[in-house]
Amino acid sequence: MKDEQSDLSTTVDILENQLVSIVFGLISSVVRQRTNRPEVPLPDHNGPSPLLVLPYYKGIGEKIRRMGKEVGFKTYFKSSSTLRAMVKNDKIRLPLEHKPGVIYEVLCSCSASYIGETGNSLSQRFSQHLSCLNHYKSALSDLQGKETKRRGRPRKIQPQAAVDEAVKASAIVEHASHCDGQLVPQVICHEEDLQLRKIKEALFIRHNEVINRDKGKEVSDIWTNLIARERLCKRTN
Repeated sequence: MKDEQSDLSTTVDILENQLVSIVFGLISSVVRQRTNRPEVPLPDHNGPSPLLVLPYYKGIGEKIRRMGKEVGFKTYFKSSSTLRAMVKNDKIRLPLEHKPGVIYEVLCSCSASYIGETGNSLSQRFSQHLSCLNHYKSALSDLQGKETKRRGRPRKIQPQAAVDEAVKASAIVEHASHCDGQLVPQVICHEEDLQLRKIKEALFIRHNEVINRDKGKEVSDIWTNLIARERLCKRTN
């Protein structure tokens, strides 16, 4: 990544230098023509001045415009893009955890691993997992007779039923019901296509020790055998 940025910076610098050379060559040519002319008064005219249209680059643009006024041509800059923008074409790059469409892992400090997929971002999906876990903990506290301050509406079902429901709904909650380890989410890979995302999720589940309750989408044995042999989906935590 650093090498790419270095190469890009070098390319921009080269183009800037070439642009400066062209402009200064034009200016020098105009200056030579004017200084080599005999000093004869020229008639006034209202004709258009020579026009130079360039991509804008801070620092250089101001110098070119100032020199243009001195030697008699007008300078305009393109507002749609700058020199660096035309070369680099930067886009805002979101961190992986904020990109929609990912295969992810929730890793417990005890080394237990859960692998899933979501069309949302990792941060959104992990918030949903934590919400389920918080519902479980709240119901468990009620079941144990502990006083807890709970926001929102009163619970519609009995604490034991709420605990059982939360454990049944989530493999992560089931694991957390007998482990106090810290849960850490991380992106395995980014995939926007739903079907490909389901396939990748299934392959990662099949080739790692996980707490998932099922293996996800059915995948051909040809693929699973090849991936197992090459260890392409093996996670190293």
